[in-house]
Amino acid sequence: MEGGWSLHLPVLARIHDRVQDMFLHTAGLLDDSTARGKTGITLINISITEPLLSPSAGQQTKSERTSLYSRASVLDLVTFSWMSPLFAIGYKKPLDNNDVPDIDGRDYADLLSDSLKRIVVDVECRHGISSLSIYRAMFLFIRRKATMNAIFAILCACASYVGPSLINELVKFLGGKRVYGLEKGYLLAVAFLSAKVVETVAKRQWIFGARRLGMRLRAALVSHVYQKGLRLSCSARQKHTSGEIINYMSVDIQRISDVIWYINYIWMLPIQLSLAVYVLHQNLGAGAWAGLAATLAIMACNIPLTRLQKRLQSKIMTAKDNRMKATMEVLRSMKILKLQAWDTEYLQKLEALRRDEHNSLWKSVRLTALTTFIIWGSPAFISSITFVTCILMGIPLTAGTVLSALATFRMLQDPIFTLPDLLFGVCSGKSFS
Repeated sequence: MEGGWSLHLPVLARIHDRVQDMFLHTAGLLDDSTARGKTGITLINISITEPLLSPSAGQQTKSERTSLYSRASVLDLVTFSWMSPLFAIGYKKPLDNNDVPDIDGRDYADLLSDSLKRIVVDVECRHGISSLSIYRAMFLFIRRKATMNAIFAILCACASYVGPSLINELVKFLGGKRVYGLEKGYLLAVAFLSAKVVETVAKRQWIFGARRLGMRLRAALVSHVYQKGLRLSCSARQKHTSGEIINYMSVDIQRISDVIWYINYIWMLPIQLSLAVYVLHQNLGAGAWAGLAATLAIMACNIPLTRLQKRLQSKIMTAKDNRMKATMEVLRSMKILKLQAWDTEYLQKLEALRRDEHNSLWKSVRLTALTTFIIWGSPAFISSITFVTCILMGIPLTAGTVLSALATFRMLQDPIFTLPDLLFGVCSGKSFS
């Protein structure tokens, strides 16, 4: 045995020398190729503190972007001309990230989060911890901006009914009844133009303010929910999983911000109806109450239709989830289905799920068509009921009164159209607690 080992020792020594020479030769080739740059591998010293999306060489000296809204004048805010520089850049070339200006300093998420946090702490100290604390805090958080939006909404609603109320006077003036001369015509023209300008400006400011307020509330609530999720105990994490918390931030909070858009319609609806009845009563007398009754009847018809549409949407989402779940299960188990010859049976199951979803979609489409028909046909229905009532009551109908009434009925289409969305938005917002 010792002789065998002695015979193999020279062989092993030669193999060791060969392997050592091979490694040395390979290391020399790598050093030579690295010196000549043939491998294409370069070493870059990157610090772990650098951002993942590091700017390019041309963007290293990028200056801090300023907010166009924060340094805009009153005239710029009214006419939205503070966005003109951005439009000018977008007209010349596609906008990139560096061209978009920064937001206003008062709209930063960290400032909004701290403000909402202080309000929540103050509310909990005053009224105690309850499910209504977050609603009180949200009300205190948005009350100033919401008051400004309410003023613009009232101004828009009042200015929108100036035109229908003056149509009868304009028709009389054009018909030859010029009691006050041409001055009355000029005053009517100025009144029409001024009312339309005020309505347009107030409506734009109202829409912009409502959208901005919704974004501010959404940013504050998302940050508040995220910070609260980080402080959950182990027992609380078992009740509220990460998926539920993400669902709160992505779905429920978005519904809350959507309610801000519709919240003004809650109290604007009675104002619009009151102004419409006033204008109709000026021109048609007691026949205006028939128009009001027809309007309320159409609004009442929209309520059950909206509830039915909501139930159909829930069925559609459930059927869609079941179909997608079954489809993914079939795709994952395709080999087993082919091996066991179950493909036909599972195909029938998928087709049954598709039929359920198709039936719900077909019902939803037909209900949407019915709702659209009622909405767009409401002015004709209301005007027919009103004019028939005026004829039966012996109220005279002239060109001026008819045109004024038709314009008023056209203005009533907006609250009728908004009522289903308002009800759906308020019902959806109640799911957040």
